[in-house]
Order: sequence, then C-alpha cells, then structure tokens
Amino acid sequence: DMFQNMANGEIFNYVDISHCFWRIAYLKGYIKENLYKSILNKPDLKTYRNMALACIIAPIKKEYYRRGELLISVTEEKNLHRTIYDNIRFTAYNLMGDVQRELGINVIGYRTDGIMIHAEDAEKVVAFFESRSYHCSNKECVKIDDKHYQNSKGENKRF
Repeated sequence: DMFQNMANGEIFNYVDISHCFWRIAYLKGYIKENLYKSILNKPDLKTYRNMALACIIAPIKKEYYRRGELLISVTEEKNLHRTIYDNIRFTAYNLMGDVQRELGINVIGYRTDGIMIHAEDAEKVVAFFESRSYHCSNKECVKIDDKHYQNSKGENKRF
C-alpha cells in the first residue's frame, strides 16, 4: 500500500543485499569459504551460483525397465536438502522483517534480497545489514507509476 500511495516521481531507496542466498549459505556454514570466494570472484557465474542453490532441492528420479516394461522407479530423498534451502530462503525473508521490527521504520516493500525504504532510513538499513555480516548496495530510485520504478542506473523495474 505504501508504494501505491506514493506520488509518481517520488524518490525512495532500494537497499540490496549482495549475493544474498550465496552469502547466507556461507554464513550458515553450508558452503566453505574457498568455494564462496572463488565463485564471487567470477561474476559471470552468478546465474550458475543461483542455479546451484536451487538445484539442491530438485530430486533425481531413475526408472528401470526390463524388456520395455517399467520395473521400478526410484526418487532421491531430498528432505535434508529442502531443509537447507528453506533455511537459506527463510533467513532472507526474515531478515527483511527484522529491518522493520528492529529499526521501527516504515518499509515500502521488499524482494527476496532487498528492501525499499524512505531515503532518510537508508543509512540505518545499510548499517543493520552490515552489522549482521551482509554486504549491500544502496540505490536511489524513483516511482514511475503504481507498478514500476526506475533505479539510479536508469533501469525500469516492476514493483
């Protein structure tokens, strides 16, 4: 509702946690420091980094046939992997809720890895994330209409 109630042309900030899920996986000990850093040093691997985390929950299914007839189908158990992935995902979601609850600020909106806030609260939010060992960027944005905004790079984004 806050985004909808803002005037077109109004400025706000988007504080984005850098490589959010990857960072959480590292901070929770799911991946080792050498893997964490080696992938971050290769920005062209960002898509693969995100795919790797998502793929841990994709079950592998094998079907065995004898003379053209299905004999047995075996699906890999993924409950532990699902728990790990959910821990990463919910840590990110809860982090956004913690900003509003602990800082007592009005949040315009949030995504998985970033939060939209009023400009006067931007530095408090950056300090909040950094105090929890997250790296982030703070971008000034402008509301275009009720469904779109533009970031400081001139890119149009959907709310």
